[in-house]
Order: sequence, then structure tokens, then C-alpha cells
Amino acid sequence: MHAGVQSSAFTIKRIFGLGLIWTLATVSVFIVLPMIVGREVTYSSDVLLVAATFLVWIGIVLILFPHTTTHVFFENSLRSYGLLALSLAFVYLFYAYAVPALDPVGGTAKLYGLENGTFLRGGDGYVFVKTLEILLQQILITGIILSLASYNRSFIFVSTMFALLFGVTHLALLPTMGMGLTLMFFLTAGASAIVFPYLILYVRNGFVYTYIMHCLAYVLITLTLLSVPSSFL
Repeated sequence: MHAGVQSSAFTIKRIFGLGLIWTLATVSVFIVLPMIVGREVTYSSDVLLVAATFLVWIGIVLILFPHTTTHVFFENSLRSYGLLALSLAFVYLFYAYAVPALDPVGGTAKLYGLENGTFLRGGDGYVFVKTLEILLQQILITGIILSLASYNRSFIFVSTMFALLFGVTHLALLPTMGMGLTLMFFLTAGASAIVFPYLILYVRNGFVYTYIMHCLAYVLITLTLLSVPSSFL
């Protein structure tokens, strides 16, 4: 029983540490960097600065939480590397060619005032930085899933706890993005609570597939915002 309490405390401590890094990384980009440069920092106009910041945080996570490295540095697999390359190429091509061709006026994007925002119109620089941010997030997500599994290997336990943690964090979007868009992110996070733990825990090179799915989720959300009539949301 005593060992179980220690295991529970260690799991909570580890998850708290991962969550703290997630928070600090966000704060460093959106609060600290603007204070340093004396102006607003965006993914599009400050590509190298923001990208370097995310890379630093990725390094910090891998050093402080080495249990994530065995999954992040996946086994050599031509299929995994090929699928990753094709998926990232698709994401870049989508934002480079498909997004500019879509008219946001009749879409949901206008409802949220996002039709000219960097999330949709940021260009290649934005997409590059965003894929690095997603990489950091996915490493942190992997660390959380592995921490939960080290305490209780039950897939139901891991999936449920991850759904609560990941879903609740997306509720923080409510003040800035409104109910409809927050609900979209919340439901996407809920769906990932089933898929991500399974891929990380049971599938070889599962981290790669979760990262690809995370990137493609933004493609789907962007496509929805630009093409689905606002009356649908």
C-alpha cells in the first residue's frame, strides 16, 4: 500500500511537471518574448525566434523527462519516416495552396473573426512554427500518457484520465474563442483521448502517428472554419 501511495505521488508530480513546462512554454512565447523585443510576437513575423523557443523547450522536456525519449526517438522504419514526410508535405501544401483558394466570407471563420488571422492566413512561416509547437505538445502528451500508464496500465484508466486532463485544458480557450470553437477543440481533444493512448502504448512508432494526427487535426479545423457555413456551428 505504501508503495502504491509513492507511485501515485510520483505520477502526480511528473504530470504536474509536464503541465508546468507546457504552461511555461506558452507564457514564454506570448508574454516573455513580447516583453523582451518590445512588441507583439507572432508565428508569421518572428519565425526563427519562436521556433528557437519551442526547440529549447523540446530539449528541456527530453532532458528532464527521459522516459519520453524511447518513444519520441522512434525505431528506424521506412514506413514511419515516409508517412511522416508525406503528411508534413500535405500540411504545407494545404496551407500554401488550398487555404488561399478558399473563400472564408461564407464560412465559419467569419463568425469568429478569424478570416484574416494567422491561424488561417499565416503562410509558410506560421505552418513551420506551428508544426514545432505541435511537436512539443505531442512530446508532453506522450509523457503524460506514459506517466499514467506507469501507475496503472489499464487502457480505460489511462484514456479516461487523459481525456479529463487534455479536455479541461481546452476549456481555457472559451474566453477568447467562444463556445462554438472551444467545443470543436474540446471534442477533438476528447477523440484523441481514445486514439493517442492506444497508439503510444501499443503500436510500434506510435508517437509518429499521433504527431501526424495532431497536425492533420489542425488541417481539419482550418478546413471547417473556411468552408462550413456559420449556420452549422
